[in-house]
Amino acid sequence: MEDNVWIMIVWRFAKARKSGLLTWKAKSELVNQYMERMVSPFFDSVYLVSPKIIEMNVEDVHQLAKIPSLPANLKLEQFDELLALPSDLSFLPLANIPRNVLRLTALEMLDATRIPKHLISYIGPTITVEIKPKQGFYQNHLSMDIPYCNNCILQQHFLPFTMILKGLLLAREMRFGPFRAD
Repeated sequence: MEDNVWIMIVWRFAKARKSGLLTWKAKSELVNQYMERMVSPFFDSVYLVSPKIIEMNVEDVHQLAKIPSLPANLKLEQFDELLALPSDLSFLPLANIPRNVLRLTALEMLDATRIPKHLISYIGPTITVEIKPKQGFYQNHLSMDIPYCNNCILQQHFLPFTMILKGLLLAREMRFGPFRAD
């Protein structure tokens, strides 16, 4: 393989539910545990992209959080170009962050939506499925036993999540993840 091959990654930061802004209250460790304990057991490891928890300086994340507010066709070559943009473009307002918070965590993982060109001839067409944990997935109420996910209840899908996943796994036409083991 060539030395100059780039692998695309994504960083997933926590967002506030109501505002959609990035938040300093990251739950990266919790999401990672959820993936390891609840999702991973249903899939062979060749179909999974394992995230890594990283830490970044709050000021750097503030600068990166300007990118979603920029025009889609604007190309940035250097990180310094973000520094020149107005602070109010950021989806992580520094005023919302307590002074003692200096670093934020994020999940770093392979961008499975962009397969390197040199691998396409080996892999062929793929389908990437992203499974996101939602707040309220498993609910513990002292007075009620609720065996269904809150989103399923709201959508009137009364099958437990495990049955839904097993059904997806049985559908042979579905390919999970960027790599397929044959």
